[in-house]
Amino acid sequence: MSEQLSPVPLRLRSYLAPNMFYLYESIASRFAHILQTDTNFDQSPCDALDDPDLRNGQIDIAFICELPLVRLQNDGVHLSAFSAPILEDSRSNGRPVYFADVIVQSDRSQYQHLKDLEGASFCYNDIGSNSGHHLLRHHLMQEGYNAPFFNRTMASDSHQQSILFVLDGVIDCAAIDSAVLAEARRKDSTLAIRLCIVESVGPCPIPPIAMTNPNLQQWIPIFQQALTKPDPTLQRIMNQAGIHAVVPVSNMDYMPTLDLFLRAERANYRIIDV
Repeated sequence: MSEQLSPVPLRLRSYLAPNMFYLYESIASRFAHILQTDTNFDQSPCDALDDPDLRNGQIDIAFICELPLVRLQNDGVHLSAFSAPILEDSRSNGRPVYFADVIVQSDRSQYQHLKDLEGASFCYNDIGSNSGHHLLRHHLMQEGYNAPFFNRTMASDSHQQSILFVLDGVIDCAAIDSAVLAEARRKDSTLAIRLCIVESVGPCPIPPIAMTNPNLQQWIPIFQQALTKPDPTLQRIMNQAGIHAVVPVSNMDYMPTLDLFLRAERANYRIIDV
């Protein structure tokens, strides 16, 4: 593949937690270097499901939560998952997976297990989030808990804000993307003492990088190789972000996520106030 694209900026957008933006920015720069072009990369101000740019083909590559990925695909939006990280997390066992970690304040001794949270207050980062909402929703349904499980629920707009709400006692518990929680702990070592994980839901396929521009499909193998065998700069950033490796994935890897979501939808099982 010797031809190069014309120098049109590569349009990338992240729909994931902003505390990992530096990693995605480094990956975006690597892709732009391969294509010999510039980048137009930003953090989305809205959920992927609500972004008209994504639905209308105005984005080339998306860093996207796995549930919006499969829901958008189900709506006919072109999205091809092609790479995903393996976390430096013993629970991953060398797989590109993550967990929804349900956190409480460590000094809330009444909350030792998931069942203890029945009737407590809960916050979620976004109604469409898999880790912040839907994984726990399906898990509670599967375990046979009656809905509504929580006494009060509220949206926080981000995993980082959910963590702060729990720390400040605004809310009793929250479900946090395990990669986001690990990054927060790297930046603030006191969180390992101040927060307690009472339940880990998963594993679940981890949010991927997805191609949204069909005209760039031919570059996917080259992008995958660049991530599988990163240059020293990208490797350093991956190490900083707690990424053991980045491996190829496909859309088929994410179909179980859609299945779990649809099961809870068909059962009309609800855990949040909307």
